[in-house]
Amino acid sequence: MRILLDGRDDIFVVDGPTKFEELWDEILDLCSQSNRAIERLVIDGEEIMPDQVEGFYDRDLNEFSIIEIETCGEQESALEDLVEANSTILDAIDVVKHFLEGGSLDYNDVVMSVINAMNSWEKACRKIDLASKTLGVDYTRLKFANTDFSSQHQESIVLINKLTLSLSNKDVVSIRDILEYEFLPQLQSYTELIKEIVNQKAKEDSQEG
Repeated sequence: MRILLDGRDDIFVVDGPTKFEELWDEILDLCSQSNRAIERLVIDGEEIMPDQVEGFYDRDLNEFSIIEIETCGEQESALEDLVEANSTILDAIDVVKHFLEGGSLDYNDVVMSVINAMNSWEKACRKIDLASKTLGVDYTRLKFANTDFSSQHQESIVLINKLTLSLSNKDVVSIRDILEYEFLPQLQSYTELIKEIVNQKAKEDSQEG
């Protein structure tokens, strides 16, 4: 039986019966001490999802042939989250553009497009918020491209309220106008925000270096 942590098999030695939970607790301690996060767990060639790990706690390590654990630094993980957030926003932009270019005035079409875009936007915002905190960048104070993001955030709230009201009134024409002239530019500003967060972190790192 082999245990590989980031490709190394010389970190853990199993002598006699050992529960998987003991190994997992030790790995979590190591990650905590080194500011790293577990990115992937593979047991005998099968990737184990985070919600499946507890199901292995009572099993003996000697039941397995090989356990592979991959970790990454918290900052590295945060940067990956920003990349995912950017991709999510771009997908939302594509959804809105596709709806607008289609010229549909059907209420059901607009509801699906708006809900999908807003859900994607919300998902991306959560990732941006968590990643920024990990990187130590206060994005609410950032100013870029003549944009004060603190005021931009307030505009987002106003925009959501306008869309919600138009949806409740089934005013498709107003919704299309809001999407084209307000929602799309707002989404695009978030892609600029992500770039600025990365730039700010790089600037801080260079100053520390």
